[in-house]
Amino acid sequence: MTSCLHMRQVEVLFYDDAQHFQMVTKAQRLQDQMDNLKWMADMTGTKIVLVGTYDLLNLLDLSGQLARRSAT
Repeated sequence: MTSCLHMRQVEVLFYDDAQHFQMVTKAQRLQDQMDNLKWMADMTGTKIVLVGTYDLLNLLDLSGQLARRSAT
């Protein structure tokens, strides 16, 4: 996916129903998912926009860096 985003020079990727990222068994796995999204955005230069319910706001508490990079 990263090579596709990079080769097509995608500027913005919208991910709908992103609150489903929280459906994991361990908190560490959720942190890993968010770290992977951050890595993908850094590697491809693509802005990733997560769209979902108010439950998505819980993701901002995962790290200070994530909160600083986010807009609500």
